[in-house]
Amino acid sequence: MKFVKRFTCYPTTFDKVFPKHGNLAVMKKGNVKKHQFYMLRYVTKGGEFLDWLIDWDSQAWMSENTPASAKLADGCRKKTKRDDIATKIIEDDYSEPYNIAKEEPGYFMERSKQVQDFMEYVHEAREADKRKSSEWTKLRETKEWGMGWLKVIRWLNFMIRQPSYHIGRPRHLFVHGNTRLGKTTRLINPLKERLHCYVITKDELQNMPWRDDYDLCIMDDFKGQKSIIWMNEFLGSKNMLMRVPGGTHMRKTRIVPTIVISNFSLARCYPLMANNDDESFNALKDRFIEIELTQQGNPFDVSDADERLANEMMEYILREEEEEECATKPMEEGVAAKT
Repeated sequence: MKFVKRFTCYPTTFDKVFPKHGNLAVMKKGNVKKHQFYMLRYVTKGGEFLDWLIDWDSQAWMSENTPASAKLADGCRKKTKRDDIATKIIEDDYSEPYNIAKEEPGYFMERSKQVQDFMEYVHEAREADKRKSSEWTKLRETKEWGMGWLKVIRWLNFMIRQPSYHIGRPRHLFVHGNTRLGKTTRLINPLKERLHCYVITKDELQNMPWRDDYDLCIMDDFKGQKSIIWMNEFLGSKNMLMRVPGGTHMRKTRIVPTIVISNFSLARCYPLMANNDDESFNALKDRFIEIELTQQGNPFDVSDADERLANEMMEYILREEEEEECATKPMEEGVAAKT
């Protein structure tokens, strides 16, 4: 920032502008381009920044105006032990934390949490790449388990891995019903295995780092733990800061199709807002397609319906045979008594 008039800058001057007390430095006189280079490199080092809509490439300008001191420092930089361990984790030389603890005990004792977090992140990224490379085949529509499951299948076929222009303004899915209907075991768990899914926690802090390339967002066992303001922002905003582990924020710039699973209807999750005809609740309700399930289903294996019917028929046949045996036993006992 450049100001027209000179003024005294206190450490708390810009606290109302920035969410935290920032590290603000004043550009000194001398080589202006050199100061601009170091300033831009510091601001853009984390990758979390927004470009103004101007015809200027900051990365190209930095590569053209790199000072000789910065080139010398980058060239002389030695690889640290942290770099070696991180490279071995990525190359899968270290598959378990115990391997690092055995070879680098002192380093692991000081930074065990960072090492395990990085190993978990690499593992999740690797699994996500596998899921993203796998093909998504559309589900076969069936009315075997009622209209509720049919609507779920049609929503999945319409929303999953479809371009944004095809979807338009997305309406997310709110599925509710009694227990033992297969909401988690027959719907959510297979989706986690086949797709790159983001699991929304019930707290404000999310356990997983956010990426804009998720196929689906999932929230299970929902009872209204999230505020309506948060839900509306997450479901409808393309510019939202997500709180992630480490006390940092990551920006969400894409609306991802979301499924919310609950044992209660949306109105029962927010009873006060629903009874008072609250505008924010109506907006949230408008973002969802609400579906109530009344019987079990398995949309990922239609043949299971035939197997289930066969099992029920076998149980019915066995039950009839047992009833016939029970009916004939007293008659046989009576005949034996007479003789």
